[in-house]
Amino acid sequence: MKIEGKVAVVTGAASGIGEATSIELAKRGVKALALVDRSDRVLQVARMVNDTAGRSVAEGFIGDTTEFKFRTGVFDQVVAKHGVVSICVPAAGITRDALAVKVDKETSKTVLYPEENFRQVLEVNLIAPVFWALEMVARIAEERQRRKLGRWEPKEKLWGTVVFLGSVSSQGNKGQISYAASKAGLEGAASTLTKEAIFHGEMCRHSSRLYRHAHGAGPGRGVHRQERFAVYPTAPAHPARRDRRRDLLPDRQLRDQWGVVG
Repeated sequence: MKIEGKVAVVTGAASGIGEATSIELAKRGVKALALVDRSDRVLQVARMVNDTAGRSVAEGFIGDTTEFKFRTGVFDQVVAKHGVVSICVPAAGITRDALAVKVDKETSKTVLYPEENFRQVLEVNLIAPVFWALEMVARIAEERQRRKLGRWEPKEKLWGTVVFLGSVSSQGNKGQISYAASKAGLEGAASTLTKEAIFHGEMCRHSSRLYRHAHGAGPGRGVHRQERFAVYPTAPAHPARRDRRRDLLPDRQLRDQWGVVG
């Protein structure tokens, strides 16, 4: 899918991967860019993106990505101003690292990982990204319905792309039971959404092959990342298999259609 002229939404855009992704999308010519974060620094990032791009492309939105009203409100405003969103990168995430079970040496009692922390990490890292993606899928589905378009066919151009941010922690990592669970959950969500959203002409990518190259850090902001996406969708079924919803494309045609961003 071509990035130029598209409308994009990026969460977690005030720093790190979200900020770097926003800068890159603006460089590649998106028409409009909604930058979302709970930190008011997202407004500064939006100004920086606009200054760098030499045009008014980015707008910052401050709020909690886990809140339904905030999410729908962002999409309502963006769609009203710029049209349907076709790129969604829900990059907002948190960590609450600790051992799953720890023994207190003084009391010999065990301490379990806080349930509240586990739920919070899943809300931010798993549930919120999935529903930001679903919001875009739903808006595109409605737009296709409005235009009286049925099932997407390979001869059409793609209407939208979701990129979930993966992590090697999804394979398990000591001290990261909540973070690992959230990232493993995203892999399952991406695989399922890939199969469902293609009906509406939308792809879902999972960045387990995302290469990040640090290029500096600011105080208290963590490391900025200059990213090169090498992101493929979930591996398609064998070409000999015919999907009941649509004919599978040959491998080369799949690579051309889905492509590599970067």
